Amino acid sequence: MATTTAAGTARFTPRAPALRVRVGRGVFIAPPLIVVLLVLVGPVILLSLYSLNLRTNIPFAPTGLSYDNWQDFLRGAGNPFRNRFVYSMEFTLVVSIATTVAAYPLAYYLAFHARRFRYTLLLLLIVPFFTSYLLRIVAWSDVMLNENGVVNQALRALGVQPRGVGVGWLLYSNFSIFLVLFYSWIPFVALPIFAVLYNVAIREILPSLALVFFAGSIGVCVTGTAISAISAQARMRELLLPLLLLPLLTPVLIASTEATAALLAEDHVLRWDWLGFLLAFDVIFLTALWLFGEYLLEE
Repeated sequence: MATTTAAGTARFTPRAPALRVRVGRGVFIAPPLIVVLLVLVGPVILLSLYSLNLRTNIPFAPTGLSYDNWQDFLRGAGNPFRNRFVYSMEFTLVVSIATTVAAYPLAYYLAFHARRFRYTLLLLLIVPFFTSYLLRIVAWSDVMLNENGVVNQALRALGVQPRGVGVGWLLYSNFSIFLVLFYSWIPFVALPIFAVLYNVAIREILPSLALVFFAGSIGVCVTGTAISAISAQARMRELLLPLLLLPLLTPVLIASTEATAALLAEDHVLRWDWLGFLLAFDVIFLTALWLFGEYLLEE
């Protein structure tokens, strides 16, 4: 601000800086960060309080700082929690090494040798993301590895296994745990390696990619819920469920794949036509399930 003195010369006095409140990226990061802290970190803090006897679920039981539980866990002879913890860590390490060893050649082939089949193979890798983790576990246990599942039926058809007898170690064994974890972790390991090798700018397309995954997941969940409710009371529900579900899932998988392939291409384009199809599919089936869901559960 300029002021005039008696001599007629102008003298500038500094202006006090105005108070400005800037809305940064933290405002948009804060809500999901709070949810993550409550859902993931909250239970860990609660368990820590229980382990130190600072909190108890027994009414009127005295509480106070105590390290007895930790001393028993670390030094107690034959402590079952320590044995399970060591076993879990060893098993996790084996599965992690096996998954990384298997995922790197797959990602390398997709990045440098697949060429025109790249996005088709990438579809097969991304498909598990559009289904629930629990649904995949149930599919392995009840459809694939069960006594009357696909694997045992194939072995009986080939004459390897007698009829009426299933392979015992296929289910509820270390092999089944390893197989399901290996299958579930492959996409999580192979996709980051592929992104690094193929030089995909993940940070630029991550919001659009998350939107496509969300729309595709909703479509799979809604159709899976509706068809499961329809076939739950059927006598041949194991056969009826895939026959009814696969034709409805095909459009969702195609649209999700095309939208994802366009995002992973060199120009990183979000295909609004495929995304619009996914959103319309979700709205239609969500509305239909909301209106007629109670009738699907009737016998």
